[in-house]
Amino acid sequence: MSFKIQENVAVLLCFFKGKEFIEEQVDSIIKQSHKNVSLWISIDGVDDGSKALIEKKAKGWKNGKVHFLSGPGKGFAENFLSLLCNEDIKADYYSFSDQDDIWERDKLSRALDYLKSVPPGVPAIYGSRATLINKFGKKLGESKFFKKKPSFENALVQNISAGNTMVLNQVSRNLIKEHFKNNKIFFHDWLSYLVVSAVGGKIFYDSYTSLQYRQHGGNLMGENINFFSRLRRLKLLINGTFQEWNDINIECLEKISDIMTEKNKKCFELFKNSRNKSTIQRLVGFWKAGVYRQTFFENVSLFIACMLKRI
Repeated sequence: MSFKIQENVAVLLCFFKGKEFIEEQVDSIIKQSHKNVSLWISIDGVDDGSKALIEKKAKGWKNGKVHFLSGPGKGFAENFLSLLCNEDIKADYYSFSDQDDIWERDKLSRALDYLKSVPPGVPAIYGSRATLINKFGKKLGESKFFKKKPSFENALVQNISAGNTMVLNQVSRNLIKEHFKNNKIFFHDWLSYLVVSAVGGKIFYDSYTSLQYRQHGGNLMGENINFFSRLRRLKLLINGTFQEWNDINIECLEKISDIMTEKNKKCFELFKNSRNKSTIQRLVGFWKAGVYRQTFFENVSLFIACMLKRI
């Protein structure tokens, strides 16, 4: 009798002073219905005693193995990038993981059901909605369901899937590893969306909530779930932070301009070249590029940022 070996998923978990919630997260990874998992934990800074808790929780884990690494000490995004580009990590698929969430049991198997349908050689990303919980695990609601299709035009001005929901196929991982190892970035998930969509890869945004996403003071971004969080993001647009993010994203995209699809290359050039023109020329350039965000409020914010030359 022969048994089919399941594809290996490397779970890339970046850790920084997360002792309070780490056991719940690791437990939810161990209990995944997909049974071939390697858990790679990059600790940024001094271990706060979490390593011992993780080792105890994973003791006797038959379907996976835990590996500990030291992070680069440059923030969460570059910590995730260091894991994704680590030559020692070899798998069929790669899943980002935060330190304080709780995964649904079928998170990985559902992602792989989609990713295995993608033709060989095509970069692809699975992402999804999430159930939002507070520090104590109480449900707050669900993340937005974005109805407009994922695309490069959207990725230029917005990331729609939180990194903790993302699973990448090997082609996507290799694409990022080849071009962006040791790069300065602000968001590993946004970079992934940008790069894979730019070269004509497949992006799937699942309406299913694949995890419980904890919202608390330690979240650097959190979810856009109420009026005040929307105002905070509008402030980021107006005060120039969004513009700074775009500066770095454009630097990254220029590295792969030669492998973009022709349509996306034209869109990128229009977007890039319109940013520093007059107000009317900016508006016309962005309109021709076709960039858009997912909701009416977000597009209003984008228009305001464009008027103020903050893109």
